[in-house]
Amino acid sequence: MHIKTILNRVQKFKSFVYGKVCWVENALVPTVDVELQPRRNSRPVCSGCRRERPGYDRQPTHSTEFIPLWGIKVFFLYAPRRVACPDCGIRVEWMPWVSGKHRLSELLKHISSAIGFRFVHERNKRCGGDESIYLLGHVERLQPV
Repeated sequence: MHIKTILNRVQKFKSFVYGKVCWVENALVPTVDVELQPRRNSRPVCSGCRRERPGYDRQPTHSTEFIPLWGIKVFFLYAPRRVACPDCGIRVEWMPWVSGKHRLSELLKHISSAIGFRFVHERNKRCGGDESIYLLGHVERLQPV
């Protein structure tokens, strides 16, 4: 099974396709670089109003860290397009795998936070701590009667 096939099953993007996949042999950590490309004839989506708008030009390539596969780091490489939006002005296109200028993908941030929450919860169960203080953010405020 190819890396592109695995990525398409794990994280598929409507307006983008996976391009060239390169193995980068580094002295410290082996990595895989995956190029992302916009689908042909697709218009970029404005990051302000989230509507399809005409493209303007391209920025330099950005790298975003994705979920590691078998302990191998995976990076998405993409040169974002700029959008000429009549409502918002010239902006960088909306990219569904990353928010803003972050270097971690949205899915990696979500999984990391879930693992962190589970770790705290399990540690408190073993130590006899009260987890109710950690769950306060998930409970609606009680209204006085």
